[in-house]
Amino acid sequence: MNNTSAKYGNALAEEGIDFLASIFQQTAFKTTQDLLDDIVRGLGTLLSAETVFVAYALRFPPRTVRGVASWKNGEFGEAWEYDLESNPCQLVYRGEPVVIPCDVWSKYHKKRESGYESFIGVPLKKNGATIGHIAAYSSLEVPSNSFQMGLVRLCGYCIEREVTYVHEKDNVERLEERRNEQVKNIESIRPKATKILDSISMHCSRLSDQAPVGLEHRTLVNEIDTASKALRALLLEL
Repeated sequence: MNNTSAKYGNALAEEGIDFLASIFQQTAFKTTQDLLDDIVRGLGTLLSAETVFVAYALRFPPRTVRGVASWKNGEFGEAWEYDLESNPCQLVYRGEPVVIPCDVWSKYHKKRESGYESFIGVPLKKNGATIGHIAAYSSLEVPSNSFQMGLVRLCGYCIEREVTYVHEKDNVERLEERRNEQVKNIESIRPKATKILDSISMHCSRLSDQAPVGLEHRTLVNEIDTASKALRALLLEL
């Protein structure tokens, strides 16, 4: 390592320690989103990374993830969802940190126009399972075993609880949305179903009044009438 690299490494280490200290000190006083925003912005600045973000898996096995905090080209980004296929982030969901020191832009066609050289990815876990990750993309190369990786890993440990909270909160909201959608669907079919049941009841009544009617015929009519009443009761309960 030459003197310039050594000075840069020492300066980065000092800044990184100060950054981590401020994060740990402020954790108790920050909202979840504010803490995540501080992490991605701080890492983006320290690592000279054009893009840093935190994301979590929407389902398992992970195929699609949702970004919940991002710092790109000096600005915060909105939440978004993206596919892991043919993406360096996919490697992180094997459960181990990932460093791609160089040539990210040439190894992954989805990054072909990005100009990114390096990638650092750190898994975020709950009960041993990877539920999300931190990603840092930079146009600069990074060493395979570097202080940068250690810094990202420490930030990951710091926010695992926060990401777990966001992940579980999102799952509850999605379940509630699905339930509301099901209720809407039931409400939309209730009038049609009621009309059909009314028609069945009317025909059963007419058939019962017809004479002569055999025992087998009457039994069938009674069964249909009982079934329609049961369906009507079920509709009222929904």
